[in-house]
Amino acid sequence: MSELHELLTLPKLPITKDYYIKTLQYYLSNGIPATYTLENVIEYNNTDTGRTLNLTTNTTPLHTLSRSISLLSNGYNTDYLKDGMLNIDTVDDQQATKLKMYPVTKRLSSGYEFNEEECQTILDIINLLFEYGAGWNFLDFENKTIGNLIYNEGIGSVTAVAASANNTILLNNIYLRFVEAGIATELLFRKVEEVEWIEEKEEKEIEREEEEEEEEEKTAAATEEQMNKNTNNLDIQEQNPADNQSVFLETPLEYTDSSLITKNNKDGVMMDWESDIMHIAAETVLSSAYQEANDKECINVLNIGFGMGIIDAFIENICASNNDKKKYRHYICEAHPDVIARFENDPIWSKNPNIILLKGRWQDTLNTILDQGDIFFDGIYYDTFSEHYNQDMLNDLYDVVVGLLKPKGVFSFFNGLGADNPFFYDVYKEIVVLDLQNYGLTCEYKLIKLDSSAENCKKNNGDIVWDGVKQSYFNCKYYYHPKISFM
Repeated sequence: MSELHELLTLPKLPITKDYYIKTLQYYLSNGIPATYTLENVIEYNNTDTGRTLNLTTNTTPLHTLSRSISLLSNGYNTDYLKDGMLNIDTVDDQQATKLKMYPVTKRLSSGYEFNEEECQTILDIINLLFEYGAGWNFLDFENKTIGNLIYNEGIGSVTAVAASANNTILLNNIYLRFVEAGIATELLFRKVEEVEWIEEKEEKEIEREEEEEEEEEKTAAATEEQMNKNTNNLDIQEQNPADNQSVFLETPLEYTDSSLITKNNKDGVMMDWESDIMHIAAETVLSSAYQEANDKECINVLNIGFGMGIIDAFIENICASNNDKKKYRHYICEAHPDVIARFENDPIWSKNPNIILLKGRWQDTLNTILDQGDIFFDGIYYDTFSEHYNQDMLNDLYDVVVGLLKPKGVFSFFNGLGADNPFFYDVYKEIVVLDLQNYGLTCEYKLIKLDSSAENCKKNNGDIVWDGVKQSYFNCKYYYHPKISFM
């Protein structure tokens, strides 16, 4: 372990600015990076050994500090933390994530109580590390982020009660500071990516000239392109359908009793554990539709992405039960041929006179409706597969929503942004709020505990079941349900 990491195990109590800030400032100002990892130390120590190390994690100084605070606040012994990952030196070709870095033994019955001065000093340490470029989203030897080490005030998945009010406030403030750092970094990176550097502009002009010169050659090469079509199709099939919409739309899908998955890779497209979420979502997008009792205008509701039809069934129940009050039209936008076939072969959907199926990508079908300018929606819901936030939602979808939503209408979407990790989930939740403000939209979240449903607990023992699915797409036990409307 480096001296920097050892300092952040907080070996000297009480925690004072005079010792910790001065010492940390000395290390950082003398060139030790705030991103220097325990893995870097191990690799350096093994430079001359000839050993092959396979360290893919990044246990940063902030990880060490976060783990120390969590251990102390919950009454655990931090002595072993000072040993770092020295035991990896005796194991060849060993992933750091497979090691138990330290045995944890109980030291204090109630945990160490941080006073107000110590709390402020810890926050100053964190701010200093961020000032010197510490990262917010690295995964350490236990595949944990800095936020995961503070979240729920425990070690791993253990939830413990903080020793005092000061500790509770401290842990909350640390976690919120980490979230704030994540938001700022992500927004900064987005702005940097939008910058067109002078060199890039010159290169693009050169490329444009070359493209014009090669236009005739492209025409002549049409025959050769056709000959290579089959090979190209094979290349497309080998790509990940979760990352590429064109690939996904050509990927066969399979319906099971409880899910919709890709036939070959078993990627989860939709699963029935989402039913409670979809029920609430249907109520949300229709929440303003029946508020005006004397308004006889036809209700229009739009669902983008049919999937298993879960939310559409809830929408139908709500609209049909109120059909004597207001007529309705239920639009469903779907692009995948297998899902369209499922829809068309089921008379519940295909024979319903109130349902209108928009075949094709929403980017095409909804822009057509937008151009017509005669259809607007009381509620819009979005839940697609193989589309991404920055490329699809931020750049295209929000524009369409603003153009198609009625003044009192409500928009929502399946919020799985960053949901493979609770810390990432909290960060992207706030980024969405900021982005929507730029469109004149406000976003409110309702916290839904996914293991609170009696049905879900009975089926899944409190957890989401992923049987027959290659990879989970949601790893949080709670869900932030967004309700979005005009300011």
